[in-house]
Amino acid sequence: MQEYTFEWPNGQICNLRQFPYNSKKQCQTEYSVASATPIAGVFLKTFPEGTLVKLNEQSSDANFYVSKHDYESTSNGEGKTLLTRKDCYSTTAFNSDSSKGNIYTSSTIDTSLENDYFLSLPEKTKSKIVPVKIVYTPSSSGGVSQVERKVFALSIYELGTLSGSFNQEGEVLPISDILIHVYFNSEKVGQWTRTPARYPNNVSWVVDANGTPSWYTVNFVFGLRPNFCFSSDTLFNSVPNEDGSYSLL
Repeated sequence: MQEYTFEWPNGQICNLRQFPYNSKKQCQTEYSVASATPIAGVFLKTFPEGTLVKLNEQSSDANFYVSKHDYESTSNGEGKTLLTRKDCYSTTAFNSDSSKGNIYTSSTIDTSLENDYFLSLPEKTKSKIVPVKIVYTPSSSGGVSQVERKVFALSIYELGTLSGSFNQEGEVLPISDILIHVYFNSEKVGQWTRTPARYPNNVSWVVDANGTPSWYTVNFVFGLRPNFCFSSDTLFNSVPNEDGSYSLL
């Protein structure tokens, strides 16, 4: 007789006993034994959009909304869940030098999110982030393209503004009505998006403190709000925290 033990990623353990057959293909023992421990957590994909999950940032925790399952699945495939920070992480200009223009890639907010913010995360959180392709506008007078990012800002269209002097970048998020309002240090603030205005080339789109879409020159200071994707099979604690959020296992 041989006995094997299998441990699955979700913590389930199964034991398998193998018995030999005789020449007549008869097994001396006609039963098998299996045991299992309770599943350690729940998959991210089981949470309804709008659920809060808690992640570690440096030495503190922050809540994130489950914003969309299968984010931009046409480009990224299925199984990527978008997480949006509940509050802004900081405030900054889109570009501190307005002469640098309003294109998202290599802007101040792009660099701050993709480099500074991402690198500041603890390894446990950072290792769960899945790079994805996002839709952006590479020229204020042209159409859209794609760029891969680990951490990024939302577009004005994703936040529910359907028309204006901008290109459609992505799809409206299911909880856009929640995401248009955001706080920083307990005060409502406007939030930068990655969307440039078509003209002039030093103006970009903001959702202001009242939740209203507006455009401002890129040297104005507004909230910076990180967004990134986890695999939808990422495990979270099945028991909520006191604030209703769920912690990463």
